[in-house]
Amino acid sequence: MRQLWVFVLTLSFSRHRFVRFVERQDLPSWLDCHVRAFEFFGGVPKTVLLDNLKAGVVRPDLYDPTINRAYAELERHYGFVADPAKVATPEHKGKVERQVPVVRQQLVAGRSYVDLADLNQKALLWCREQVGREIHGTS
Repeated sequence: MRQLWVFVLTLSFSRHRFVRFVERQDLPSWLDCHVRAFEFFGGVPKTVLLDNLKAGVVRPDLYDPTINRAYAELERHYGFVADPAKVATPEHKGKVERQVPVVRQQLVAGRSYVDLADLNQKALLWCREQVGREIHGTS
């Protein structure tokens, strides 16, 4: 057994989500997860509300946040606007925060996987075939 982290990117209106498990919360993993999410969705949202993980936000500030240089390059390359979540305000990023217990319950609890690749394959299938078919339509 080893500790894993989960990356969840949830589209605001449809609540369609991308889930990927990683071994590290470092910059290469963070960037890779975003690229994979954009590929999964077949496009890029206009705005990405991001957690204040150092890989994305160097200095959070309500009016003038400092975005990590590599993440800012990803932002420019894909043409989205990075909007850091308000500090100490979990309701500002509630759509994703509420999904973490769901992911834990429906993908992790009481289950075993061959390896990380198997877990991520099952996560993609879950996103496409189960939660991806739910209709939400709220903002």
